[in-house]
Amino acid sequence: MKAIIIEEFTYKLSPSNFEIIEAYLNEVEKRSHHAYKNHKSSILKCLNWVRKPLETITMLDVKDYFEKEMDLVASTKLSSKEAYRSYLNSFFDYVVSYMLSEKKLYNNPIPNKRVFKFSKKSNDIKKVSEEVTEVYTVDELQTLLDNAKLNRFRDFIVYGILISTGMRISECLSIKIQNINLTERYIETGFVKNARKSDKGLLFFLPERLVPYLENYLLYLGKNVGWLFPSSKGSHLTVSGMRSRAKRYFGKEYSIFHQFRRTKITKQMKMGCNPLISEVLMNHAPSTVEGQSYVKLTIHEKREYYDKYFPFYQISYF
Repeated sequence: MKAIIIEEFTYKLSPSNFEIIEAYLNEVEKRSHHAYKNHKSSILKCLNWVRKPLETITMLDVKDYFEKEMDLVASTKLSSKEAYRSYLNSFFDYVVSYMLSEKKLYNNPIPNKRVFKFSKKSNDIKKVSEEVTEVYTVDELQTLLDNAKLNRFRDFIVYGILISTGMRISECLSIKIQNINLTERYIETGFVKNARKSDKGLLFFLPERLVPYLENYLLYLGKNVGWLFPSSKGSHLTVSGMRSRAKRYFGKEYSIFHQFRRTKITKQMKMGCNPLISEVLMNHAPSTVEGQSYVKLTIHEKREYYDKYFPFYQISYF
């Protein structure tokens, strides 16, 4: 449980207001620390600008804040502004419920898109022809793996798994050795807090030619290590640590890991992979009734689809 530092607020809020804020953020912290930081930051910025008690904040106050503070920041992407609106909307929904439990009526002051739409600045809008493609080419991935293999074998294994499976970086770094089955070519992960987006474990498959590299890496680790990517502190490597190392290979830190996932999904769909099968292979929540209720595949069947729609056989390690 994390306490809110009162000094972080430039306006003196009442003890009951702090109680509401702390209760809300403690609930968010149960989901993930990343969500906690985003929600806390959004609440701090808004309340420090509006400078009014929670129960007196109106839609006009927030609209004024959006117009004069947030929307003037031209460098902020439209999607980021909408995410910020979402954080605040979630918080004030909680405030409404909290007030209601004390028999106080209060309306959520966050204006929806019909009331207030962030004005699009010129740098929010891109021509379709100028959009940067958010998927990698096979040559780019081959070069990355070659460089990683020369630089650090562990990084080569991380990138090899990310590229060939499409798993998220948090899912990859929290793999435990006991959940790797090289004979059947699959890895189970997602059993650690913040390493999944559902209430189920995740299963990903590996290409045959990557298996020997992973076997050599496991021999290097030894038998008494629980994590596939252990840290010096006894846990597993952190996402932030891998982001800083990624800059050595890419020149940028934050978008590269999820682009592996986008690349694999995009390429396997272009190969004709059915969307339902793609959801299964990528461990996405089913988007249809068929996916939720009727598509039940064995590990053997899933692996056959994985091999059939694997888009990176041209890469020498796969």
